[in-house]
Amino acid sequence: MREHERSDHEDDAPITTELSYWQTGGGYLVFRVRREYHPRFDNDFVVGRRLVGVAEVEDEQIVRDILRVHDYNPNLINELPTFKKPPIDG
Repeated sequence: MREHERSDHEDDAPITTELSYWQTGGGYLVFRVRREYHPRFDNDFVVGRRLVGVAEVEDEQIVRDILRVHDYNPNLINELPTFKKPPIDG
């Protein structure tokens, strides 16, 4: 078995965070996504994701069902903050 080798510059890889909006059919789940840039691959990779809110909820039951499918408590919809409309990709 080969051990993963880390170079010194990978330890200092910059980490960025962004909001990601997932359409559910009844609104959006909003996640804070952490990305880490790796110069060795000249690319950034998702290293973490956390549910932080909802946006444009039009059908609470659909959002609850999606939360349940992804192993979240469906009642979280009542506790999560509401975000503004997600930006439109141009």
